[in-house]
Amino acid sequence: MPDRIPSWLVIFVVLLLPSMASAQSCENLASFSLPNVSVDAVELVAAGSFVPPDGNGRNAQMYQALPEFCRVSLSLTPTSDSDIKMELWLPSDNW
Repeated sequence: MPDRIPSWLVIFVVLLLPSMASAQSCENLASFSLPNVSVDAVELVAAGSFVPPDGNGRNAQMYQALPEFCRVSLSLTPTSDSDIKMELWLPSDNW
């Protein structure tokens, strides 16, 4: 694992967050558009209902305290041979 965050990721986040902040609701993020970025899924997750993908509940209590949030799954393709999967969790209000 690298010791520092790749510069392309920092640039991506700096460009992405202001663009996403102009959206009116979680559902609107499904139509978000940015070069080399595709939105794979958008889901409004109710407070305390998130279940980790491993499903074993090992850290289930940790997730029960989460407030409602918008879960956005993205695919990033900054180069022709890349396919980077990313999730962005945003508060459902005031983001």
